[in-house]
Amino acid sequence: MTLFLISSDTSLQLLGLTVFGITLGIVNISILIPFVFVMNNTEKFYSVLGSNLLINVIMLIELGYINDKLSGHGVYIVSYIILAISLTATILFKKSSIVNCLKGLIDTPNITPRIYLTLINNCAIAILCKGVGKGVFNITTQVYDGLHIWFYIGGVIGCLVYFILNGFYKRAFIWLNNITFFAIAMGLFCNTFTEDIPQMATVFSILLGIGSTIGMINMYYILAVVGKKYNSMKYVKLSIFFIGICGGISGVVIGNVISNINTIQASIIATVIATLFLLIFLVISPNLVRVQQYNDWVMDAGRVEIENKKKDMFAGYHLSKRETEVCKLLLEGFTLRQISATLSIAYSTVNTYCTSAYRKLSINSRTELIIMFKDYLDE
Repeated sequence: MTLFLISSDTSLQLLGLTVFGITLGIVNISILIPFVFVMNNTEKFYSVLGSNLLINVIMLIELGYINDKLSGHGVYIVSYIILAISLTATILFKKSSIVNCLKGLIDTPNITPRIYLTLINNCAIAILCKGVGKGVFNITTQVYDGLHIWFYIGGVIGCLVYFILNGFYKRAFIWLNNITFFAIAMGLFCNTFTEDIPQMATVFSILLGIGSTIGMINMYYILAVVGKKYNSMKYVKLSIFFIGICGGISGVVIGNVISNINTIQASIIATVIATLFLLIFLVISPNLVRVQQYNDWVMDAGRVEIENKKKDMFAGYHLSKRETEVCKLLLEGFTLRQISATLSIAYSTVNTYCTSAYRKLSINSRTELIIMFKDYLDE
């Protein structure tokens, strides 16, 4: 950054930015590791929510105040100072804290292949937020002024929506994931009408800000909960690959391609890409619902801390995988027909699993099942 500020040579400035970008990426990854394995869920929630809120508020202050007061490299210097202050926390981080924290994660469950579907979901969000949405937004800002402010206002609204929904629903991230795709898709759809209705540009900016912010918060929170629940560095590494490389880099490439074409073509391409992602999301959504409804990490997502000291409530009863899935959904309040639709299996098959599970548990009804695992449900 210093080389970029003091040098007038374009090549040196490019070199400085390249080195700074690589360094910043390494620091971000070093921050991600303790974020996943050291913090409890409450700390994760407020840290990722607070950081996104802070980013949007700082950008609003910069757009509304600092840009008018500073000129030249002034904005870069202020940004550099803020970044330096933020990164000082990494110097005080102790390596032993990770080891001490992971000692409490005994009886860690095995991570199943289906859980890796969350990586595809996160990658899609990264491409939509950093790529398609950003590319169309860059084009729209060339035609209409003041949209950046509305984008960050949308980001603040997104933070508030995330906070409020988490206060009312235990599994709010399921709703928030749908809101992300809906807000971005609707924003891109509204953008196609900006030539006839200029006010739609503002609506597009707000919706994009809401969807992008909620998506990024949800993405990192799920990453952190799943990573710590299964004590899986492999999952974290794959998350960095999918989000940073597949999602981030491909998103930037798509965004740059869109930014270099005219508005009409950009709107058409963005609409097609958004529709494609929505179709893919609809195809994989049944599996995502299964992942988000009964996997162990989902139960922990609403708790203050990951709980691996207590084994699976069905351990020792010799239930099959499907029998366990059916019982967990029964405890969630699902009917047999709803379970049939959720698991994509026949109603008669669900009934067979249910009867077999009841026999192994030595019970005869759902009421007895609820009473049997009442202590677990109260947690």
